[in-house]
Amino acid sequence: MESFHTLLVSYDVGAWLAAVPLALALRRRPLRQQLGALALFGALLALAATFLVAAFVGNSFALLRLFTHAIACVLLPLLFAAGAGALRSKSGPRALAAIAVAAAVAGEAVYVYAKRVEPTRLEVTHHVVRSARLNGLEGEITVAVLADIQTDHVGAYEERVLRTLDELRADLVVLPGDYVQVHGDPERLLAERRALDALFTRLEHDPPLGFWAVEGDVDYAEDVFGPGSRVRPLNDEYAELPEDCPIALLGLTLESSRTRLDEDTRARIRAFGGLTLVVGHAPDFETDTALAWADGERATLGPERLSIAGHVHGGQVVIPGFGPPVTLSSMPRAHVSGLSRFGPAPLFVRRGIGHARGYAPRVRLNCRPELAVLHLRAESAR
Repeated sequence: MESFHTLLVSYDVGAWLAAVPLALALRRRPLRQQLGALALFGALLALAATFLVAAFVGNSFALLRLFTHAIACVLLPLLFAAGAGALRSKSGPRALAAIAVAAAVAGEAVYVYAKRVEPTRLEVTHHVVRSARLNGLEGEITVAVLADIQTDHVGAYEERVLRTLDELRADLVVLPGDYVQVHGDPERLLAERRALDALFTRLEHDPPLGFWAVEGDVDYAEDVFGPGSRVRPLNDEYAELPEDCPIALLGLTLESSRTRLDEDTRARIRAFGGLTLVVGHAPDFETDTALAWADGERATLGPERLSIAGHVHGGQVVIPGFGPPVTLSSMPRAHVSGLSRFGPAPLFVRRGIGHARGYAPRVRLNCRPELAVLHLRAESAR
């Protein structure tokens, strides 16, 4: 990662070394010529980023990060300077100059919001789920889903998330993978894992059905939550819940979360009289089945299982009317956040608490971090 940060700084410096003389050479030119030159310069920056990543990094996330830097740190400031200069000189189309200035300011504001504000704007969502498999249940069972904490430094934000979890007083807490992501520094990685586990140790509320965690892409649950932890890992196994509990909990390994549930597992789920919660990191273990179901906070479930996953972070960046451009999952874009139904099984995919680290752009836009609560009730309950 240190070499990538060196590459990132070198890219930014090189871009500005080219941008400054370009801006000086164009400052007395008509605005339309300046905008055309900026578009060409942006294309050259994109080509340079593509070459550097292919030659030295080989990671698609790194390319997205360099593109983000090129737009937010170089092109938008140049666009503002060109528009503001045209407004001051009172020459050329003033409307176009005003649009250029407004676009540059708005673009920078969106970038700052996506990088500095939205990643910590935690949202607590509640979803009422009814199932015939829970008929006879008095009241409800609350399940808190704490997906993709994915931090590289356990600090005030993570403490606030865990305090919020404590206040919810859930009956069951599940963690669908990805906890700590630190590259190239084993000592710091170990320290951050211990710090995260310590947050769970300090919680006042002890869910009667326990804390349970599955493997993620960036780490294994047992590496974070070792012996003595309040959080227990589940690797292709069932949680030890009370015999009279109307729900069962099956935790999948990372590999199993990306492959179809085998027939033995499906048969065991069908044979259980209650509702089975299947928790995996990636949602792909349910995407091999049929059509999506309408997303909503209330749903009536006929089937015997409810699947819970994370991994996709809701896409992190969501474009209105289109959805997330990148999901890294076979799940259709429209169903990477919320409650969806694929054939016989409903699937609950969460946006997660943190966001991608390492090479990836550290942003969230129109996709707030989420602590989700499922209220499991009998189908016949009001």
